[in-house]
Amino acid sequence: MNKTQEKIKKERQNLTNQIIENLEKEGSIWKKGWNSELLTPYNPTNGTNYKGYNRVKLMMAAEDCRSTDPRWMTYKQAQEKGWQVKKGSKGVSCEYWKFEKEVKEKDSEGNEIIKKEKLKIPFGNSFTLFNGTDIDGIPELAKRECVESSELRFINDTLIKSSECEINEMATNRAFYRPSEDKIYIPLRDSFKKPQEFTATLIHEMAHSTGHGSRLNREKGKSFGDELYAKEELRAELSSVFTQNSLNLELDTTIDNHSAYIKSWIQVLKNDPNEISRAATDAEKISDRLIINYRETEKEKIQELIGNPLKKDPFRGLVIRHHYSEASSELGIEDNTTLRGYRAYKYLEKVIALDKKIYLQNNSQDSKDSFYKTKFSFKLGEYEKDNNEAVRYDLGSGEFGSHTKVSSAIKFRFNEHLEALNNQKEYWSSKYNISDIEFDKELQNMESDIEKMVKNLESKELKNQKQKQPKTLGKIIYPNKSKSREKNIDLEL
Repeated sequence: MNKTQEKIKKERQNLTNQIIENLEKEGSIWKKGWNSELLTPYNPTNGTNYKGYNRVKLMMAAEDCRSTDPRWMTYKQAQEKGWQVKKGSKGVSCEYWKFEKEVKEKDSEGNEIIKKEKLKIPFGNSFTLFNGTDIDGIPELAKRECVESSELRFINDTLIKSSECEINEMATNRAFYRPSEDKIYIPLRDSFKKPQEFTATLIHEMAHSTGHGSRLNREKGKSFGDELYAKEELRAELSSVFTQNSLNLELDTTIDNHSAYIKSWIQVLKNDPNEISRAATDAEKISDRLIINYRETEKEKIQELIGNPLKKDPFRGLVIRHHYSEASSELGIEDNTTLRGYRAYKYLEKVIALDKKIYLQNNSQDSKDSFYKTKFSFKLGEYEKDNNEAVRYDLGSGEFGSHTKVSSAIKFRFNEHLEALNNQKEYWSSKYNISDIEFDKELQNMESDIEKMVKNLESKELKNQKQKQPKTLGKIIYPNKSKSREKNIDLEL
């Protein structure tokens, strides 16, 4: 182990000891009276937000030195801005990990290209950051305005609508996520002492729901207090804090500080000082997922309030869950990503285009066949190919690429699935213990559902086409304003 690795190990152990001390004394990771401004440590010289382990470490460091400034930078960065680190200031050591390296290669035409290649062993390094309170010459910190309680109703409704699983608000005395049903149960919001307690509890349970096998796929544990259960709760607690901060809310931790529960956290951290780093990394992924879904839904709700028909998403109601693809980089999307409305439709258009491109390459001279396993879930209105029956296909097979419209590609692929079922009628009838007549009837129902869904999608395509057409008056052409918006959305994907 080199000196850098030894330093990283020692720093992780120190932070773990500090968190354990807080748990033993305060009954929580965070001390009371937390300053919400410190929850998003960032670098004012380049706009970088510190994530994961570094985020937690800087938050704790700011609390320890009673700082009210979330800004952090290196000595050199401060100097380059004409600022000066005060003499005697103590910096905080943070981590940087490199997981890929750039490799130069030549393409089929002999042109030099640069590709990224995963390192067999990640490379770790450390750097030191100084807080804004220790910097002379730095501009005054702009005051952060938090969301008022009057806005919480909109936030809560938007969070619920953005959820990837069903949320049941009901007369119960506890909140929980039930993985077997993939549902959240939460007490009525009026039963909470403060409005934000409901919001914090809701976010905490939504964080748990991201662990579902079709999403971020985490193990929760079998019983209260066991190791996996404690690890999952640690992730939910961290991600709840991160998410509340991203929504500009004052921090409210509603975690159940049962002594046995705190004891299990302490034991997990004592067993492995690296656990806080893994938990913080997972918490960032959870929070990012919740915020992305929230922002998408927020746009829809704002458009509804405005009531402008030109700005309504023609593909509203279409939901795509991209599970994985061996060509995710070409599609420009990360695994386990949910897309809604227009962005979901653009994803399907990209699937068609990329499938066609690879198919043509496979059929060109001196070319080896390349196929990229891909899987997504599909939902439109009442029709759903859910996580258990997601669409599995090979990019490069031409299944989608042979079509010009999304509706015709979807119709072909889904009906192809019915044909495959029909060809194996004997096997499926035996497996589900149903007669041939019952099996045929079920296929007919599925075919009817597909037909209705496709007609729905075709009508949305027609509506979208009409919105893109310019309005004409004599020889004067007035471009539709939504055209530039569609371009922007395409670039975002």
